[in-house]
Amino acid sequence: MNKLFCEKGVKYLVKQVEALERTSIRLNKNVTVGAVHRARTSSRRLRSAIQFYSKYLKQNVHSSYSKIFKKIMDASAELRDLDVLLSFLQKESQHDKIKSHQFGINRLKLRLRQRREKLENRFVDMINEFDSSRALKDLSRGFDKKYKKKKERSSRETKQKVQRLLIKYIQKSNEETNSYYNYIIDETNVEELHDYRKVVKTQRYTIEFFNQQFRYGLSDEINKLKTYQDELGYIHDADIWIDLFNDFLKKEEKRVIKFYGRRTPMNEIAPGIEHLISVLQSDRKKMYDVFISQFKDDLGKDFWVNLYNKLIGEQKISEQGS
Repeated sequence: MNKLFCEKGVKYLVKQVEALERTSIRLNKNVTVGAVHRARTSSRRLRSAIQFYSKYLKQNVHSSYSKIFKKIMDASAELRDLDVLLSFLQKESQHDKIKSHQFGINRLKLRLRQRREKLENRFVDMINEFDSSRALKDLSRGFDKKYKKKKERSSRETKQKVQRLLIKYIQKSNEETNSYYNYIIDETNVEELHDYRKVVKTQRYTIEFFNQQFRYGLSDEINKLKTYQDELGYIHDADIWIDLFNDFLKKEEKRVIKFYGRRTPMNEIAPGIEHLISVLQSDRKKMYDVFISQFKDDLGKDFWVNLYNKLIGEQKISEQGS
């Protein structure tokens, strides 16, 4: 690649680092839901961009910052999951007017808030590690000089080269989708649905990165991927929460027996949790039906082929005009 390609990379990385720096200032004052979400989004975009530019970055820069952003992603993901779950419980608590359910739901909320307090400390440690780094300076100067010295004939030439990279990525994404097809059409394949959610997430952020830097007009495709990501995310959340609620019942029963010497108090705790499990199982089924219907008609059918043909057509026009 060439100088312009690297300069665009620097510009994008700096923008995301600055966004993460602004968020880190807020996080050191208060670990709010919004700040956690922004940190998670910025760190994910940074890591996706660093992975894409791995060949062009200095090895020490790529290695160290890829690890830092991965830590922030993981820590913020745990907090985000808890925040989403607590929000769900709050809504269910307000919606469910059955008094016998409230005691169990409130006990679960208490345990989750205790868990969140512990996670906050770990998350702030990750943010402080980022703050103590020289991310802005290191990433802005982190491109290998041998790539930055290569001059392009024109910005059009750069866009055409990157377009070829994107086309290869589209082909790879189509192959990835096909490899999951037979698994995700079965709603009981929890692990495969979760893995595919991560694939779609990476596809979305990678194409978003290309689109932001070189303006390929892919907003509609990116929005579609985001919709699939959100649907798969809800399915994944439901699977995780159902397991978590069942685990909570087992652990809480042990606490109750240890404290009271009998299981009887669980009669107040269990009904609310069992109700939540029933709600989640129903909602998960509905969301999966929506997702798989869309998937069979689009993402699992001709989404990537159409995107490939769109870019190939634009590539021919671009090359004819050069």
